Amino acid sequence: MYNKYYFDEIYDAIFVQPLYAMCDFWFWFDQKIIDGLVNGAATLTIWWGEIKRWFDEHIVDGAVNGAGITIRGTGGLLRFAQTGRLQNYALVVFAGIVLIWFLG
Repeated sequence: MYNKYYFDEIYDAIFVQPLYAMCDFWFWFDQKIIDGLVNGAATLTIWWGEIKRWFDEHIVDGAVNGAGITIRGTGGLLRFAQTGRLQNYALVVFAGIVLIWFLG
């Protein structure tokens, strides 16, 4: 009766120790496999985000800014042709007619 028929020892050997071993395995699996996959996915996501950021800053923004600079420059050149004075527009029309007459 002192050892209670070794019931606690048998219970520990059949249920508790295998459960501890299974918990140790799943803890290792979580720490090494699952966390490795999650951290790897995070690293790839950060890497892909950096590539997309570089592409956006250098390619997309460069194209948009280049188009804006081109339009601004062209507008700056054409600004001198639009004076708002009817006499200037009539002179351009007359010069065009004379040019066509000489070329035609």
